[in-house]
Amino acid sequence: MSLRAALVGCGRGGTTLLGALHRNDGFEVICVADPDESARARAAQVVPKAATVASVDAALDEGPDVVLLATPSPLHAEHAHRVLEASID
Repeated sequence: MSLRAALVGCGRGGTTLLGALHRNDGFEVICVADPDESARARAAQVVPKAATVASVDAALDEGPDVVLLATPSPLHAEHAHRVLEASID
């Protein structure tokens, strides 16, 4: 059984992480969140079945089992709190 994963942040590091998640049978990427429309478009090319959304809150609405944060460091605490408040790993 694979974990339903949401990736938040699809810049340079997030794109690398997205590729690794996509190739790993332990994860099903169900959502990629990034405020940048072009980043979401790039993600959709890698995981066309995944939802692409603009915010961490919208990613949480997709019901992931796990959220991976690949956002800029100054945003980590804020995003991690939102994920933890939603009781998601």
